[in-house]
Amino acid sequence: MQHVQHGELFNYVFATGAFSEVSARVMVRQLVDGLLHLREQGKSHLDLKPENILVAKDWILQISD
Repeated sequence: MQHVQHGELFNYVFATGAFSEVSARVMVRQLVDGLLHLREQGKSHLDLKPENILVAKDWILQISD
C-alpha cells in the first residue's frame, strides 16, 4: 500500500473544516471519475465513505478499502 500525503478525507475535513466550493467540485469530480472507472471494470464499491477516500499528493483522491 502506498503512502498518501494527507491521509483519509475524514481526518482532513475534521482537522481543517469545510472546503471551498471550488475545492469541493474538484474532489467530487474525481470521485465520480473514479466510480465510473470502477463501473467500467465491472466492479462497485459498497462502502464509500470519507474514511475510505485517501488524499494523496497534489490533492489527488484515491478510493480505498
